[in-house]
Amino acid sequence: MKNWCINRVIFYAGRSTQVILAELFTALAEQEQHAVDRLAPPFAIVGGFPYRNIRWNLEESVAYYETLHAPDFDGLIELADFYGCAFECTYTIPYSTMFARALYCNGALTHDRPQEIQDSQ
Repeated sequence: MKNWCINRVIFYAGRSTQVILAELFTALAEQEQHAVDRLAPPFAIVGGFPYRNIRWNLEESVAYYETLHAPDFDGLIELADFYGCAFECTYTIPYSTMFARALYCNGALTHDRPQEIQDSQ
């Protein structure tokens, strides 16, 4: 059984870049629905993005998707560098109550330590 990591990515970019990213993630979601095996934007050097359950939230300007085992930081960095923007990725680690956050800005990727998800009940 495969372990899928749930990712939420905010891209810090101008409005025109946000529109382009929205179109990109919407197109990737459509490719996924049409059973395209390996999703990738046309500029990708690293390879296809191994994403599933892709969704772009227009109101929040946020991408949601799942990746195998851990976030695909190489792909996200490639995307951010191509569009000249920063990103913040929060993700939950498969089969645990742990989550973590990573921030990419000015060519540097920083990580917070994984933290326990607090039960709100």
